[in-house]
Amino acid sequence: MQALTNLGQSLSRRPAPKFEGENMHQYGASLFGILYLLIGVVVAVTNGYAIHSIGELLSFVLAILLWPLVLLNVNLHVAV
Repeated sequence: MQALTNLGQSLSRRPAPKFEGENMHQYGASLFGILYLLIGVVVAVTNGYAIHSIGELLSFVLAILLWPLVLLNVNLHVAV
């Protein structure tokens, strides 16, 4: 009976097993973010967003973050 009690105590002290999907979820989220930003840069550059002034820098950043709107022909040029 003592052996079963000791076995139960040692099992309860073990840390919960880590699932492989936990770390993959973190990498998947960062990979998605990197791809989203890269697509945004490509879309912004190909649609005439360039950096020559502060206003154009703001327009460029907006175009990168909101690139689906740029594809829908929404004008994100900021006049400063």
